Amino acid sequence: MSEVWIVVDGLVDAQVASTSTTDQMVQALLQAINPVTPVNVQVVAASSLPQAGIAVSDSLTKTEFCDKENILLCPLTLNLPDNLQFPGSAVYQACRDVTKLRHQMQQLGYATGEGSFWLPIVLTAKAPLYAEVIGLKDNKYYQPIHVSDEAKQVLYQMGWRLLRSLNAPPATYLVQFGFEGKDIYFDKLLPFPGEAAIASIGIQSPDLFACHWHCLMGLPLFELTIREVG
Repeated sequence: MSEVWIVVDGLVDAQVASTSTTDQMVQALLQAINPVTPVNVQVVAASSLPQAGIAVSDSLTKTEFCDKENILLCPLTLNLPDNLQFPGSAVYQACRDVTKLRHQMQQLGYATGEGSFWLPIVLTAKAPLYAEVIGLKDNKYYQPIHVSDEAKQVLYQMGWRLLRSLNAPPATYLVQFGFEGKDIYFDKLLPFPGEAAIASIGIQSPDLFACHWHCLMGLPLFELTIREVG
């Protein structure tokens, strides 16, 4: 029987991740998976992968997934074994080398530095969908964060050029960035819905974890909406 392995950092006990933040991410992804594709899902520590002897699916489309008796990896961490091959593994490796990725963005003409804002890009098989910006304040993530239309266009272009340069497969990506006056600078990229994506739960429909699973399964997504507050 085919399985989905959600790969996380740290220890895993009774399919619960080792930190509350990771647990929120795992639970959100589980909620996205179960209604769409009723399969066996396990939460696996990244450190256990080298000894697992797994056969990883070479395609994440729904048809291929249902036909193959193997394991579909869904990592929620960059800390993966270098020799682990799966769809998107090259992008994960590129994202892990932050210095090299920043240098690549500098060559594309963008400033780089540390930031505490995230542009979510839901890269479907058809086209990218840009979600509202997420910010961090008092150790809590918030969505949406107001960003001018001019800044949004710069962010969209920066994110799209980055994903194209990496030949990124369909998934939900988080482009981390910062501001200095009116200038925008690139920080890093996550090829999965990381901690900041928790801000989308109950705020964005579908949330970024559901978007990620839709992208991995090749399911269509046409629109992202933000719940009205008040």
